[in-house]
Amino acid sequence: MYTIIKASVIVAATAMLSGCLTSPFYGQVFSSRSDEVSFQLWTTDSSQDITLECAKASAHGGRWSGGDYQPLTTITPSSDPHYDYHGGDSVIYQASTKVVIPSSCWRYYNYPGKDDYITVVRITQGSHGDDSIYTFDKEGLGCLGQWVGKTGLFSWFGKGCEKRYINTGEPIRTVFLKAES
Repeated sequence: MYTIIKASVIVAATAMLSGCLTSPFYGQVFSSRSDEVSFQLWTTDSSQDITLECAKASAHGGRWSGGDYQPLTTITPSSDPHYDYHGGDSVIYQASTKVVIPSSCWRYYNYPGKDDYITVVRITQGSHGDDSIYTFDKEGLGCLGQWVGKTGLFSWFGKGCEKRYINTGEPIRTVFLKAES
């Protein structure tokens, strides 16, 4: 399974502005706000650091109007390339870290029948800006795996794998997370 996802990510990130986030997935629920969160990113640009910022979230996954983004951490991508298994010149670089998201980034929200804490993390890479990293929900990660081996390097793109806004169809460039306590 890991090989399939890794190959999917290689194909996916080469079609993007900069890269993609495969962990955590959009909507992932953690048992506690004090849990360590593993971030796994893939980028086509190893020369620029990746910045993670967190904020209190709105109920539907955006930044809550009562909170601003604050620095979470910076990650330097690996200099070891991963090559596209289809061949060619496409390469991708891995970047990962583990962090505890500070309590100042979590907001209590009372969902019907369920209480949760919610946060949103924005991922940017150097000069690529706010629109550089794609995110996926759990189903989207499965979609990436499904399209590995399909005809064409970018056959996953446009199949709805990446997380998108319902009203505009634009890719969501943040990751929305929940914690039970």
